[in-house]
Amino acid sequence: LQCDFEDLNLPLCGFTQDADEQFDWTWQSTGTGTSGTGPTNDNTYGTSAGHYVYIETSSPRQPGDTARLTSVTYPQTTGQCLEFYYHMMGDHIGTLNVY
Repeated sequence: LQCDFEDLNLPLCGFTQDADEQFDWTWQSTGTGTSGTGPTNDNTYGTSAGHYVYIETSSPRQPGDTARLTSVTYPQTTGQCLEFYYHMMGDHIGTLNVY
């Protein structure tokens, strides 16, 4: 699977929002809802025209709230890896877990 979040027909790259969570990921091409927290550019184009997904961790979020994207189960391979870019900035951002 290769994804850059630029496909308007598949904005989450085949990932789905987990229904058993407190809030969702947002597909975005400009700044986030809270000033000074999100990236100024994406990693595909390196401009504000590109897209990314993010979560808003400010109010009304509470410690322990989760936002989870899930994928289909892929078969075990050799020589394959998961690679992604991330940006974590702001107060009370919590942790990013990848399973």
